[in-house]
Amino acid sequence: MKWFASLLFLLSCFFCGAQQYYETFTPANGLVDARVNKLIQDANGRILFLTRDGISIYDGQRFINHTKIGNTPISIVEDALLMADGNIRLATFSGNWITIKKNSDQPDTVLQKNIPETSSVIPISDNEYLVVSNYGLYINKNASLVPLLNNNYSVGKQKFIDHVAISKNTVVFNYFSDNRNSVYSCDKTKGTITDSLLDVPTYSMATDNKDNIFFCTPSGIKQLNASYLQKGKLKIEDPWFQKLLPPSFQVSKLFFDRQGNIWLINSLDGCCKINLTTGEKIMFSPKDGLFTGTTSIYQDHENNFWFIAKGKGVQKLVQTNFELFDKVGDNSMGAVSTILTSEDNNLVLFTEKDIVVAGEPAIRLNDPAYISYWQNSSWKFSSANTLSNNLKKEIIITDNTPAKIQHFPSPNITMDKKGNMLIAGNHFVLVQKNATAQRIALPYFADNIVADDNNNYWAFCRSNDILKFNIQDNKLKKVSSFIYPQLEARFAVHWNKDTFLIASRSNGLLLAKVNEKSLSIIGQLTRGQGLSNDFVETLLRIDDDRIAAGTAAGLDIITFAGNDTLIENISARINHFEPILQLARDSKGNIYARTENHQVFKYDPNTFIPSAYQPQAWLNQLAINGEIIPITKNSFTHIQNNFHFTVSSPSFINSRSINFLFELKGENSSWQQSGNKVDFEINNLEPGKYELSITIKYPGRIYKDKTITYGFTINPPFWKTWWFISILTIVFILSIYLIVRSYLQRQLQKKKIIMEKELAIEQERTRMARELHDGLGSMLSGVKHSFTAMQKQMNLDEEQENKFQYNIGKLNESIIELRDISHSMASESLLKYGLENSLRDYCNNISQPGEFNISFEALHTSNMHLSEEQSFHIFRIIQELIQNVIKHSGTSQAILQLSYNHNRLYITVEDNGKGFSMDEAKRKKGIGLKNIESRIKTLKGKMDLRTAPNEGTSVLIEIPC
Repeated sequence: MKWFASLLFLLSCFFCGAQQYYETFTPANGLVDARVNKLIQDANGRILFLTRDGISIYDGQRFINHTKIGNTPISIVEDALLMADGNIRLATFSGNWITIKKNSDQPDTVLQKNIPETSSVIPISDNEYLVVSNYGLYINKNASLVPLLNNNYSVGKQKFIDHVAISKNTVVFNYFSDNRNSVYSCDKTKGTITDSLLDVPTYSMATDNKDNIFFCTPSGIKQLNASYLQKGKLKIEDPWFQKLLPPSFQVSKLFFDRQGNIWLINSLDGCCKINLTTGEKIMFSPKDGLFTGTTSIYQDHENNFWFIAKGKGVQKLVQTNFELFDKVGDNSMGAVSTILTSEDNNLVLFTEKDIVVAGEPAIRLNDPAYISYWQNSSWKFSSANTLSNNLKKEIIITDNTPAKIQHFPSPNITMDKKGNMLIAGNHFVLVQKNATAQRIALPYFADNIVADDNNNYWAFCRSNDILKFNIQDNKLKKVSSFIYPQLEARFAVHWNKDTFLIASRSNGLLLAKVNEKSLSIIGQLTRGQGLSNDFVETLLRIDDDRIAAGTAAGLDIITFAGNDTLIENISARINHFEPILQLARDSKGNIYARTENHQVFKYDPNTFIPSAYQPQAWLNQLAINGEIIPITKNSFTHIQNNFHFTVSSPSFINSRSINFLFELKGENSSWQQSGNKVDFEINNLEPGKYELSITIKYPGRIYKDKTITYGFTINPPFWKTWWFISILTIVFILSIYLIVRSYLQRQLQKKKIIMEKELAIEQERTRMARELHDGLGSMLSGVKHSFTAMQKQMNLDEEQENKFQYNIGKLNESIIELRDISHSMASESLLKYGLENSLRDYCNNISQPGEFNISFEALHTSNMHLSEEQSFHIFRIIQELIQNVIKHSGTSQAILQLSYNHNRLYITVEDNGKGFSMDEAKRKKGIGLKNIESRIKTLKGKMDLRTAPNEGTSVLIEIPC
């Protein structure tokens, strides 16, 4: 009878079962160890696999494995606890407790001296948890673990606590001692035993969403009475859902999901999910691909279910709305040769013997020649020029081309908006609703005929010919044709206006603008952008934003949103990579895909609704020049210019189809990468400021797009920095300044030497003048007086008197000449009486009555103080100016004026002579004028010279003193 009960169970599960698809995780694809004890999800949404050889952290794209912390092996990780602060505490069998911080991939610490041989950790509240060990029960208090029980219930190798469950303040545990299994209840606040059940073998314990406690025993599932349990008492009874349980299914473990469903687990037979509201049962068995030896189930935040089979790894049940469609109603289908959508939007399937229209009884034809379903009947070519249906009705085809060749129709027969049937192939056959048909031969085979919004028909042939047709005077006519090389069209749909989507043999999906004479490609999707294959076999428009594409590797759903395009690989979700040859839809919007091996899969684009969970997304790792750098760092040297970014976005619903758009923008350039790669690498970046933007796009728009930004700066080398350039500029300017200063100092030194020489000469000339004046002048004057005295004593005749007077006159002239020479060398009065008196004396001496007269005037000069050197320079400047007036002006009158005011000496020399041209004077600057300018510069003064032809000359000199 046992085999009969098992058969009944399998039959009961069969009717509510379906083909299941699993994603497998083993060491072959990254898992650290196949011996998985438990799964837990961290605060960021990653799944942690706790194994007998360490931990694996999985974010949906890759594993990060840890078997050691430093030199300490992690070894067996039995359980883990998600703390209120987001950190995870891992409990190992050796007694070490490991912390993984919320935003870290690395195990942080090993906490020694804890409870060894821990088997599980049970959370009680945010800050309270119970530790189950072979050595007893422990509860955390004041950040330390203390024994829960006042009595010792776990001494010796043959005594241990196995299974534990908590309901409010009552802890229920299974205790094995002296080959006996017993169940005890304990008040967790007092640590005292409140009740016991002896000799109750227990495989496992479980708690549902209402804190009811259940046992799995050799005699089936048992429940503790809730009323007794509140009082700390134990009473076993059959579970309230006993009638829903399948007969003779030996349950080793229970699991209650968040939706209130119960899962029965048997390591040999698999798992049975029971909806406790409707009683519906779904079987997950090894014959459908589930691992034998499944021991537990984990439900993540997105309601994915993970099956743990110790020693084999983990399987995740794939959530999919793409499943094998092998029955219509209660009727199973065989191989399907053609699928299409009728003019009233019903799904039509052609099998070897039947035509199946959704919602209607199958039509038995036993004739594989039928190619289409139109106007509620099936049609075939009964002859080259005749279409006939299963109701014996015929339509004669009018051939608009002279050549009479056999028509090889395409299986892709479509309907236009008017309900006309469009048959492609090596001919285009238009079958109108009034039961008339026309045909035009095509240059080569076309997979389908496309109708646009203006009642035109288009054929995109495999030969790269593109033809346009329409109806003129009730006759089908070719309007235009041209060739677009290497188009390799396989299927086409009209998108809008003059735009078509074209499925290509090797170029992916093309978006093209087409007119009567040309085609221009304005967009392209290939495998590089996420398409499952570049060989696109067929297309089906879903709505204004989405299109289904059947490729050589499966079904893709493409969503267009402005410039944003999202590609979802539907078949890949269930590891199905068979070519899709045809697509059709039904009135409910479901899409059907016929594969190369004549199977049909159903896809519902509207009913897949994820949980309210929103996945996290963050920049997971940054490596520069191969070295991992903290994410918080954002300033780098010019040699740190090779970047490798890694992003995480834990979502386990079709994680293969998550799209990551990396956009890196610099000051003068930008880079972009799009696809399912979570890594972005770029090398040899120039110094400057950059911003990385990472947009995560989830398949089917099940979640809103997420964007992560990271800004960083690559600093230029020091020799290109502003401060270095500034310092270099300052040093350069300073160097130039020092060079110029040194040059000027040398020039000044030279001038100083020259001036000192001039001063020495002046002093020597003054000395000589004084000697001449005081010595020779005195002698000559003495001689003159002697001669005058002698004259009085001598009696000279008239002739002798005249000669004597002549010689006395010559002597007077010599004395005057000597005086002039001494004045010209350096007027003695300059040293004795100062500048003003020397100039007045000089002006008087050079004035010649009736020929040349120079007037001298000095104003406010009593407070003026000049050095000897300044006086000599000023005297020579005025002397040179007056000599220029005498030599060049041609005037008989001149003015010299001195004026002292506010530490400034003003010198004015004016004449009313003939003047001269300033331009010519600048061009022919003489030695005299240069000497004047040099002396004025030495005195740090300035000169203003004004003259013009026939307008006289005026010189104004300003000297600080």
